[in-house]
Amino acid sequence: MENEIKQLASDTLNNKNNISYKFMGDIKNDLIQEYYALNQVDLFCNVSEYEGLPISIMEAMAYGIPCLATDVGGVSEIVNSQNGILIEKNSSSIQIKNHIETFILQSQEIKQSYIDKAISCWEIKFNCKTNFNEYIRLFKEN
Repeated sequence: MENEIKQLASDTLNNKNNISYKFMGDIKNDLIQEYYALNQVDLFCNVSEYEGLPISIMEAMAYGIPCLATDVGGVSEIVNSQNGILIEKNSSSIQIKNHIETFILQSQEIKQSYIDKAISCWEIKFNCKTNFNEYIRLFKEN
């Protein structure tokens, strides 16, 4: 549905002065990591209907990017009300828009709390150095 989505974006967004968008296609992971490191990203959105434990969300949180995501698969093991916004699987586009607007209108202090909690979640649960050292410690105990 790529062409239909591009046409819908063009029809809906091209006349908006405050919105820019670009369809990037397939991008290598190192370029995404570089982008996160060099640019401010306010919110990472993942509205998949099906997921496992999404690495894309882990990577975003490693850079302090709060996440809005659907409560499917293992997403709730990563995203919560402290570090992002967990929404229902069948949320409408209007509901998603409202969640994004609510997040964007938060004070900088509240947004910073989301950023801090995103980094903390990644550090505690998904940082391979932390996890590896903990694994070795537990392995040596047994």
